[in-house]
Order: sequence, then structure tokens, then C-alpha cells
Amino acid sequence: MEAYVRKLFAIAIFLLITTIQAISQNQQLTVNAITIEGNISADASSIRLNSGLSAGMTITGDDIQQAVKNLWALRIFEDIQIYVSNQSIDGIDLLIKVKEYPRLNNVIITGIDELSEDDIKDEINSYKGMVIAPYKIAIMKQKILERYQEEGYLLAQVEIDTSVVKNQRVNLNVKIEEGSEVQVEKITFHNNNAFDDDDENKWNRNFS
Repeated sequence: MEAYVRKLFAIAIFLLITTIQAISQNQQLTVNAITIEGNISADASSIRLNSGLSAGMTITGDDIQQAVKNLWALRIFEDIQIYVSNQSIDGIDLLIKVKEYPRLNNVIITGIDELSEDDIKDEINSYKGMVIAPYKIAIMKQKILERYQEEGYLLAQVEIDTSVVKNQRVNLNVKIEEGSEVQVEKITFHNNNAFDDDDENKWNRNFS
């Protein structure tokens, strides 16, 4: 079964590449219609508009590639494919098939003691319905770690994953291990010429 699926996937990629090459070899082709598939939250008319393609325009393969780039720039899709679904003497029909990143349903935070849920939510700057993409999760994790470092918890660990609720909605699971607060007890200077022993003692009294 897996081999069959891989074969179908390879055929689909081949057809997509062949389609773009075929368009490139022609001077211009007229777009008769554009169909959108796979969208859930994103509006079909908005996808058409942002692609830069429209019914009635003449295109080349470069226009297809630019349309894919335009849609990637929205940063709401994890997969975008454009196919020629029908071709006739009058022109072509295009199919824009997308797969959206999931949207946020709720944030679930566990393991906190020193910081509050509001503190964590302020750092991740989340809101219901926002796009949850891998790059956003990485940014959220980094901001939480930076907040703990500011509070002196240099050993804090943060894991963020998602769990599907329904209809491309996910919960964001933020799991935190705060660890112990790190404090400086003593500073020792080695091979220094700029500070004397009295200066060293003053530094250490400031941390005592």
C-alpha cells in the first residue's frame, strides 16, 4: 500500500512539472477558469486574488511559478500545488490545491510556578484562530525561554506541541520545566591586572 501511495505521489509531481514545462514551451495560454481545493479557513476568492492569476488572462510557466511564490508569501499554507485540470483549443483550466496550516483553538500551559499563565501568554502573543506553523512555534519557545532567563531560571526547558481538536483547529500544549533559580555566589578573578583584591571583594559583597 505504501509503495502504491509513493507511486501516485511521484506521478503527481511528474504531471505538475510536465504541466509547467508544457506551458513554458508555449508563448501564451489563456486561463478559462481557476478552481480552488483544500482551503478551510482561507477564502477561495482571496486565494485567487493573492495568486495573481485570474480567468481571462494569458500566462506562461513563469506566471504559474510566481503564483506559487505569491501564495507561499502568505505563510498560511504548508503545501501548494497548481495543476492544469483541463486544456482545450480555447485555453486551460487551473486547479490550485492548498493545504493550510492549522489554526489555534486554545493554549494549554502546564508546569508553571514562578510565572503565571498570563505571563506565558503575553510572551507567545497568541490569539484564537491564529495560524500555527512550525516557525511560529519556534519563536514562541524562544520567547518563553528568554523570559525565564530574565527571571534567573537559566535551566528552564520548554516543549510546545499541538493536538488536533477538529476542522484544522489545534490546541497548543506548552509544557514547562522551570528548574531551579540560578544565583551568582562568588566571582573569582584570574590573571587580571585591572582589579585588585579589594575590588574582587566589593563585587562578591554585591552578590551576597
